[in-house]
Amino acid sequence: MIVKDKNVNEIKSSVLYSEPLSEKFFIETFYNFSNLDNFSNRQASDLLSSNSRIDSLSVYYEQSTLYNRLGTVLRYSYNGINFSAGFAGQSLILNGIYALDKGLEWNDKKEPRQYNNLTPNIDFSYNVTRQIHLELSYNNQIMPPDFDALYPVLNTANPSYQIIGNPELNTEKSHEVELEFHYWNPASFSNINFSSTYTVTKDPIVYNQQTVFDPNKGAVTVSMPENMEKQNSFRTNLWTNIPIVKTKLSINFNAGYDNSITPTKINNQLDDINSAGINLGSNLNFTPNLKLVLTVGASTNFSKITYKANSTQDQDFYNYVLKSSVKWQFEKNTFFESNYNFSVYNNKKFNFDKKLPIWNASVRRILGKSKKFELRLSAFDILNKNLTLSQYASKNFVEKSETNTLSRYVLLGLTYNIKGFENKAPQRRRFMMM
Repeated sequence: MIVKDKNVNEIKSSVLYSEPLSEKFFIETFYNFSNLDNFSNRQASDLLSSNSRIDSLSVYYEQSTLYNRLGTVLRYSYNGINFSAGFAGQSLILNGIYALDKGLEWNDKKEPRQYNNLTPNIDFSYNVTRQIHLELSYNNQIMPPDFDALYPVLNTANPSYQIIGNPELNTEKSHEVELEFHYWNPASFSNINFSSTYTVTKDPIVYNQQTVFDPNKGAVTVSMPENMEKQNSFRTNLWTNIPIVKTKLSINFNAGYDNSITPTKINNQLDDINSAGINLGSNLNFTPNLKLVLTVGASTNFSKITYKANSTQDQDFYNYVLKSSVKWQFEKNTFFESNYNFSVYNNKKFNFDKKLPIWNASVRRILGKSKKFELRLSAFDILNKNLTLSQYASKNFVEKSETNTLSRYVLLGLTYNIKGFENKAPQRRRFMMM
């Protein structure tokens, strides 16, 4: 049995001073401060052995992160053109100590680790017309390692895949360039949005892997984070909303592509991992009148991971979802709402193929002259199939989680809203990414 207790306290503060130098130029000076304290206790015990503690799974640690950032920005603004350039000095002080349990002797009392950096940034935007906006920016970010990655405590919660921290980790330093394009036509409710980002990360933190054979457990993989030389990544997204019949029928699309090349070590052999993903989606929205809103849609994403030197580790998987919803005001102040999603998760390498149909429905009524009360009867997971599933790929690992959740149930609720409730079905005229 594992018992976790976590307490996080954070204090944050920011100050910004802006001074106009002329009608077109401004200068800003800013200061950011935060102090984060984290107290975490994870204790594992063996229920079959008088609840004795399992040392390899137990740890208590106290962490603190002190963040200071001071910088200045020069801005230019005139006739739809906005340009800013600035830099900031950043200081991060990380301090952490750990023991088997609270009150026991500390395993390590190292001096706090301090990371000092200078971070520039540049941003240019141009309102070409009232409907067209362009933006180009450069950002430099310094990210410290997580405390969990710093502790040299072996985590054997999964006997076949064990993780140990590395107290010698340094910060990740990323350089990111982003381009954005936005078009919006308020007369037709149509819009097109495009973004593209390229990132180079120096000293990326990668969990390298070493597999050994244990006579009692079989193959055991031990993973430890290390700073590698460089990681390149690229992502781009396009989304658009197209009205077919103004205010009545519209269709939207979204598409995205991402790719990253990450160096890693597998059994002390240096390899390059290429991770690529494609996502596509579309919704068709039909609003024949103010009392009825119908939506049908679909989304899918494909992921492919290839290893330059270890091709046997290559794999690909996909997820897709078919979905529909209805919102209907069938009488005054009374609404019926329902949504149905059919999801498929597939990974051939792991022989994983799961299909999940999820159906929810509710009836609600707005009460009172001021319409501040709502009575709702809801039925969740009507088909009794509810399960939380996810598949995710990053760098040198693929994560699949499957969690049992609260299944089919009915809920009756009464809600009070000080602002009052709307007495019509909400309109879906704005595009939302899937």
